[in-house]
Amino acid sequence: MSNAMVAIPLATGATATVRVSNILPSAIASELLAFFDSAVAAAGAAFACKIVAAHRGWLSRGYGTVQFDSSAAAIFAADLASSGRLPPFLGSRLSISPAHVDILPRAPDLSLRFAGASLILGNRVAERELEVAYTWDGVRAEIILAKRRVDLYLEHDSRKYRLEVLFEDIRECFGCNLDETGAILLQEAYTLKISKNALQSIFKLIRPHPNECSGGDLDGDLFFITWDDKLIPEKVDAPMDYAATRPRIMDHVVTLEEIQKNFVDYMINDTLGAISTAHLIHADRNPLKARSPECLQLAALHSMSVDFAKTGAPAEMPQSLRPREYPDFMERWEKPMYVSNGPMGKLYRAALRHAENSDALLPEAPASRAYDPDLEVPGFREFLDAAEECYELYAEKLGTLMSYYSAEAEDEILTGNIRNKQLYLKRDNKRYFDMKDRIVAAVEALHDEVRGWLRDCPDASRMASAWYHVTYHPDRRGEKRLWSFPWIACDNLLAIKEARGCRRQVGDAVPMDCDA
Repeated sequence: MSNAMVAIPLATGATATVRVSNILPSAIASELLAFFDSAVAAAGAAFACKIVAAHRGWLSRGYGTVQFDSSAAAIFAADLASSGRLPPFLGSRLSISPAHVDILPRAPDLSLRFAGASLILGNRVAERELEVAYTWDGVRAEIILAKRRVDLYLEHDSRKYRLEVLFEDIRECFGCNLDETGAILLQEAYTLKISKNALQSIFKLIRPHPNECSGGDLDGDLFFITWDDKLIPEKVDAPMDYAATRPRIMDHVVTLEEIQKNFVDYMINDTLGAISTAHLIHADRNPLKARSPECLQLAALHSMSVDFAKTGAPAEMPQSLRPREYPDFMERWEKPMYVSNGPMGKLYRAALRHAENSDALLPEAPASRAYDPDLEVPGFREFLDAAEECYELYAEKLGTLMSYYSAEAEDEILTGNIRNKQLYLKRDNKRYFDMKDRIVAAVEALHDEVRGWLRDCPDASRMASAWYHVTYHPDRRGEKRLWSFPWIACDNLLAIKEARGCRRQVGDAVPMDCDA
């Protein structure tokens, strides 16, 4: 949330807009605005400018409009043109005629226009107290009742901006005093809308929190919230301003062959995963971390690679940025590796030591040590043969998935975390994570199929109990079982447990006599 305080001295003036013709195709609006601002300096100033561009490319169509801050300035510009006293613009003589539509709406009542105001941006910390973050002087403010908004015109770093404050976004508005100067306080509920004539954002100084957390699009990004001050970065770097790659503009209708070629080029030249992996390695090894020159260059390439599908311009990673060694936490056994001294390396080795030394690890067949008779329902034995057939079919289908993805244990295929990852990390991490998503989707599809078997059963409760029996009963302790099978019907098993009225904990389950 941001707050804006505007000191408001009264100003006078009227709006006038003219149509300008004979503009060179290569001219841009900022040049035309500066030209008229200088030409009419004796009578006023240019307020806004717009040049009509061609549909293809960025060239001017030869005409546009200029809005002045007063009718006197507009009349003065027209007189200069008609008398031949208007200087050439980029070597071309301009023609001026009246225009009936303003480029930017202005307040019709002069009492709603203010010039020479001060814009103070900051956070409200108490009643009528503002923690100032930045101040702009010489701000023009206009209250546009017809549009239900307040327009603020300011200049920052030689760039002109228009900030739109919608009435609906104003949380509070009341009179107050600031150094004995008349002012209004607008407490914004949302971020101001900015209109600008250059690819530069004023929020390089002040950014909303969602934008600071990530890209600001909030399209499913994950956020981490902590109360530990030690995890808060001591320094917040300014966001990098990447110049977007200009998309290719075709001078003809795109053909199917061109679409096919672009699709193939994208598959061949998509280096987003490799760039991300290289960035992680350089950030881990370089003392400057993500601020290192290598990481900054890779960050720019990453932005370019993200837009590759839209622009058709691939991001080519230089050979000098390609990693020659990989940190131990990546487990790239087929590549040269080094011991990472960063946080990820330390956490990785600590996890390995815990896995090697912990007594809390589950044995090979943990579920075979306990069998819960509360999950038996009367008549379940009539379904044991059918349950055994279902189990064998499930074991066959799940075994096929395990073999296809080189999973050595049931937990690997259920979670998608294959321990033998080097088969899938020969190029980059992206391929492995894509594979993990496919594994999880394949297992979920199999589980949906198995649930269908249960729905087709005339007595789902007794069938679910039989599934549990053929998987966990002590009589089958010598067999290698797939412990996940009955829990596909977990809703039925939980209903059975609840119906039996048993409130015992897992530790109270009947132990198996493994020596019997």
